[in-house]
Amino acid sequence: MNNINYYLLLLLIITFSCTNKRTDVKSENTVLIIKDYLSDSDYISPGGDRIHNSYAGTISYIVNGKPYYYKPLKYPDTVFINNTTPYTEVSILNQNVEEYYSLLKQGDTVSLTIDENKAPVLKSHSSEQLTGLYNGHHNLLTLKSHSNFEPLTLLLHSGDYLRKLAIAPPSIFEKYKDDYIPIDTLKNLFHEYTNIYEKYIAELANNKSVPKEYVEYNTYLLNLKQLSYIISNYQYDNIEFDPTPLNNILSDDLLNYASYHLFIDTYLNLFFDKYNSVPSIRVANGEYGDNRLTFDLLAENSMIPPKTKTILLGKTLKQIIDNFSTKEIEYYINKYYELTQDSVTISYFTDKYNLDFAKYD
Repeated sequence: MNNINYYLLLLLIITFSCTNKRTDVKSENTVLIIKDYLSDSDYISPGGDRIHNSYAGTISYIVNGKPYYYKPLKYPDTVFINNTTPYTEVSILNQNVEEYYSLLKQGDTVSLTIDENKAPVLKSHSSEQLTGLYNGHHNLLTLKSHSNFEPLTLLLHSGDYLRKLAIAPPSIFEKYKDDYIPIDTLKNLFHEYTNIYEKYIAELANNKSVPKEYVEYNTYLLNLKQLSYIISNYQYDNIEFDPTPLNNILSDDLLNYASYHLFIDTYLNLFFDKYNSVPSIRVANGEYGDNRLTFDLLAENSMIPPKTKTILLGKTLKQIIDNFSTKEIEYYINKYYELTQDSVTISYFTDKYNLDFAKYD
């Protein structure tokens, strides 16, 4: 999956949706001071397994529907987040693998350091309470797996690798044994973590000095983690489930969260195609899903809200352009425009792929 191309497409789609909206909301910078080095190299596990990510930045956030991605150029470095809302979710890429989310208050100055376990730590310059809230759910991770990642991180990023390692010949297992942790152990760790997280949210709700936004945000984030876990079970272990909870969390109101954008990417790649039995097309150097069928199924799905659907359709359209004939591309570009009226994304594809038939004003 080419995340960089997806993020570029996402940027165009969301920017277009916001260009005609005028806001008189006062903006105020939140200042993030990055004091310690954030790795943007491939992660190498203790056993030597390589996890490659093509993220657009080690720091990401969304303002007014527009995504921003940043890689520090020096240390210390400073990011100015021009908020127009009281809070902005920031994603920090931990060891270039794990998304570390935190909800920062508008106008605050926040320092970012890395602790002895290589995990990000945020410190508010204005309030000890905010420091606690910025790091709160991360401080619950007394049950981390190896490499100091959340159990869910390994289930999502290394689930297939760990399952294959469990049945590998002794010579292979010996080579990578430092990576091995049984899938059932990770699942148990995840369930223990969610129980602790639920108690933490209850404590926040009972503390009248805690802004309600942090109760709502942590409730949302835990729900997202639990649904990602369900997707992982479905993808790798073929555990059947009712997709209604997944569909219910899809909401255009969440498009200002970087975590939501990552989730809908996971939703499409690990759930939607499999649930709808989208077949793969084999080619000489591998295989890919029949993105034409994915596009048609997305277009017909009434459970997906309009802006979220536009993002998913745009992502799928890019895959069609990469893998199918000019005739098919023209058909689906026309269909995309009929569904979304999004000429900006089509213009982007027109320029990138020299599609002279795809002209919309």
